[in-house]
Amino acid sequence: MADVEVAGVFDSGQRLLTAVRAEAPDVVLLDVPMPDLGGIEVASLLEGAAAVIFVTAHPQFAVSAFDVDAVDYVLKPVEAGRLKAALERARTRLAATRPAAGEGIAVGRRLPVKTRQGVVLLDVAELTHAVLEDELVTLYAEALSWLSDWSLTGLEDALEQRAPGRFLRVSRQAIVNLDKVTLLEPQESGGYLAQLVGGGAVAVSRQAARQLRRDLGV
Repeated sequence: MADVEVAGVFDSGQRLLTAVRAEAPDVVLLDVPMPDLGGIEVASLLEGAAAVIFVTAHPQFAVSAFDVDAVDYVLKPVEAGRLKAALERARTRLAATRPAAGEGIAVGRRLPVKTRQGVVLLDVAELTHAVLEDELVTLYAEALSWLSDWSLTGLEDALEQRAPGRFLRVSRQAIVNLDKVTLLEPQESGGYLAQLVGGGAVAVSRQAARQLRRDLGV
């Protein structure tokens, strides 16, 4: 990525911590096993000073990464496209944590999404909608999507726990982030086509249309 600059490479966790506190980088890439301090401990000590992406050959530590609020968990060998996606997610999180960013959802509420490349830790504030297609649920952000192993009902419950009242099941096949709805287009069925930030669109059933209007205050 042309706009990504490598500020430093460090062979120990302690040296990395010192550099982060001095230089204040936006993103830190960590392995799990490192000399003196392991990656999980380093991420904990950073206390949000930088967005953290784990890049490791050890899938068994993904759950621990949840606890230290990592942006992503990328497994080696690393594909360029996978790393680019992780960096884009870090960029999105950094934008979301600035003072002018979205108001409805608290920062730090991560949703684990298992993919073939690793476990994506999705900030629910980034999620625009989720759709059940061919028995699988795809989660969408503005520029990215993830095919997941969530059921739509399980996802609905998980989102309600992390962001109460900010997501709505608008049909048997879809959930939308209320903060991402930009336009409601009336349909002959009595429902709507909900246009979303980033260009996505989701059909809203007639049964869900009234609740959607109520939740949006229209």
